[in-house]
Amino acid sequence: MSGTSPEAVVKDQYKPCPACGEGIRLTALKCRICGEDLVAYAEKLDAATEKTFFHGHPAILPGVGHFAWVVLTLGLAWLGYFYRSRSVTYIITSHRIVVETGLLSKRRRNLELYRVDDLELDRPFLQRLLGCGTVILHSSDRDQPILALRGVEDADLLFEKLRDCAKSERSRAGIKTLTEA
Repeated sequence: MSGTSPEAVVKDQYKPCPACGEGIRLTALKCRICGEDLVAYAEKLDAATEKTFFHGHPAILPGVGHFAWVVLTLGLAWLGYFYRSRSVTYIITSHRIVVETGLLSKRRRNLELYRVDDLELDRPFLQRLLGCGTVILHSSDRDQPILALRGVEDADLLFEKLRDCAKSERSRAGIKTLTEA
């Protein structure tokens, strides 16, 4: 005979429902007590959780003009470009964009993604070679109707991620555009 009792086997086959806390089978897709769809509930909780998917600075040399100045000044312009790059920090999450400026004195600006109406991706030739680009966001925010994220790495991936997150945030907030209404 094995050392496990039938009660322990039955107890191991159950888990608490994440919505109501009642015991349900491990393989259950829906709670028999509260009727909650467990997959939809997990997706809803996951969407409500803010996740950071970009935290960084713009590129030090995002364009040909910047590179030319560095060459003409024998590298001295690079110090200025380095300072300017490090004085801007982008924090992009699934719910908002935070732009922090300044090295000694800091200023933070937030843009909630549900306010984003349109996105543009600008990748001139040298930025494509350097692997960066500019993502331009048009929003319904009165203080900040246009926000340009300049010199970000993997701008095309960031553009698609922002588009998806803005769309899901608008639906989560219950905001519909005129064409959807």
